[in-house]
Amino acid sequence: MDKRTLLLLAVVLFVPLSGCDTGHGSWTLEGGVEDVSQVESGYNVSVSVSLQGDGDGVQISGVKAVFLSEDSSVLTEKMIGGMTQSNSSRSRRFSVVTSQRPHFIHLKYRSVEQPGGASGAVVGFRLTGEQRGEYRYLTYSDYDPEY
Repeated sequence: MDKRTLLLLAVVLFVPLSGCDTGHGSWTLEGGVEDVSQVESGYNVSVSVSLQGDGDGVQISGVKAVFLSEDSSVLTEKMIGGMTQSNSSRSRRFSVVTSQRPHFIHLKYRSVEQPGGASGAVVGFRLTGEQRGEYRYLTYSDYDPEY
C-alpha cells in the first residue's frame, strides 16, 4: 500500500470513531407551544416541556417557563420543578393565562447535575409572526437559561 492510500484509510477509519462517546451523550431540554387561544382574560397558552436525548444521570433542578412580551417584560412564570430521564419526570404539559400573546417563552433552570462527558442545551421559543391566521413559535436558544 502506498502512503496516500494508507493515509486515506486512516482518515476513513479515524473520523467516524472520533465521534464515539464515552457512555454519556448529549441532552436537550426543549418543548413546544401546543396551543394559544384567546380567552376573556387574555391568552391561554398550552406548552409541553421534555428532556430529550441521552440524558442518563442528568438531573435538572428548578425548571421554569418564563413568558415574556415583545419588549422582554415578564408576563408570567410557571414553575415546572425537577426533570430527569425517568418516565415520571421526563416531560410535563401545562397551560398558563397571560394578559397578551407571549413573544418569547424561556425555559430556565436553577442547576444541572450531569455525569462527566455529558453535555446539554436548553431551547426556548419565540413568536415568528402570523401566517394564514396562525401564529407560529420557533425554537431558539439566544438567552441565558440559568437563573
